[in-house]
Amino acid sequence: MTKATNNGSAVARKPGSNESGIIVLDEIHQLDNIDIDTEVATMVENIPPSLVRIRIDHSPSGRHRMFIDSGESYDPENDDQVDVPNNVFTGIVVYSQTVSALWVEGEQIPRYSAIDGKVTSGVGSEIHAAQAKDKVRLFVLTFLNSKPLLVVFNLSPTSIKHWRNHVQRLARSKAPAIAVITRFSLDDIQRNSYRWAEVNCSVERVVSQEELDVAMSLRDECRQTFGVISDQDFDDPGDRLKEEDN
Repeated sequence: MTKATNNGSAVARKPGSNESGIIVLDEIHQLDNIDIDTEVATMVENIPPSLVRIRIDHSPSGRHRMFIDSGESYDPENDDQVDVPNNVFTGIVVYSQTVSALWVEGEQIPRYSAIDGKVTSGVGSEIHAAQAKDKVRLFVLTFLNSKPLLVVFNLSPTSIKHWRNHVQRLARSKAPAIAVITRFSLDDIQRNSYRWAEVNCSVERVVSQEELDVAMSLRDECRQTFGVISDQDFDDPGDRLKEEDN
């Protein structure tokens, strides 16, 4: 334990922390005989990947918010939630899946889940299957900070129709989704006393050859890696049933 002087008095604080008691992880980079990137990659190689996610905060006032959720870290300088400018982002839809789950609050795993109609848990639970909530899980190669970044964007049931309409229009135009930049924006919807945001999809432009090459390589990786449903796929408000409702 070291001593820091504050207004003439000695204040005890832990090594590697600042005056507020927050651990200063920057000091790790001052250590010798360690390849930090290699160590981190090895540390998480047997843990299911956790990608950056695009999320929507629905507001009863109509001031909906689309933001980037990078996940929590120990770095106080790392802002895990960053607003998407003007609630609009663009990217290449590398891969898409329909994910379904019946998840009850307080339970660690879903009682039923399926990906593209293939049951992944709760086999034989026809009643649970009928109660399951559907989402579309998009893997999008975006360039929000002028750098390629693969993000997950889950579309809620009210937005699925817009995505499917977008796909149908692309199909009629003989344009694969991976060959265009898709623009995602929010529409404010209000019916009776309810107000929410729906995701609208449109074409921004055709991809470059370089962008297509990156997207194609990522699609193969997505197919091999993301064959499970994560609890992060169903952690938005209303995604999980209360025990008394089940």
